[in-house]
Amino acid sequence: TGDMERWYSLIDDPSYYESLEKRVELEFPAAQTTDFAVNEAVALNVDVKNVETLLVKVFEIDALAYALTENREVDASIDLDGLVAGAEKTYAYDAPALRRIRHHFEFPDLTATGVYVIDFIGGGISSRAVIRKGHLEVRERLGSAGHVFEVVNREGVPRPDAAIHFGGQRYEADEDGEILL
Repeated sequence: TGDMERWYSLIDDPSYYESLEKRVELEFPAAQTTDFAVNEAVALNVDVKNVETLLVKVFEIDALAYALTENREVDASIDLDGLVAGAEKTYAYDAPALRRIRHHFEFPDLTATGVYVIDFIGGGISSRAVIRKGHLEVRERLGSAGHVFEVVNREGVPRPDAAIHFGGQRYEADEDGEILL
């Protein structure tokens, strides 16, 4: 802000100035959360530099199907080729190429429990956020007949409709919400 030439003159390497000006950035702040309660609004902050047009795509992922086929949880490296975004919006910016600006994005349509991938694309790069709404936790204890699991929500309330997939089989919770393996 202000007299930018004042700051440029402090850089004694013109090639560094040029590379700094050309660098494109789409970064999430370190404190950005990606786990949200079911009733919590989803919002993300993104630091944007040297991006004139930003495309934001939202994908809803079937996390169970992905885990069963890929044998791992959904992460930012998921291949989205062939998937159709549930929502898509384009933003135009005219900030100077050297200025990094934090933008706030809200996603009011993400109200259901699930896993979402939000893809920010601009200036030839992409940054992704994997959003988990209604995250579940697993509690485990050793019982006389084996390992006993209990799936609970963020508030610690057991989910009697839970199931665990293990070794190619599905194990359902009993009436107390416990799953025996």
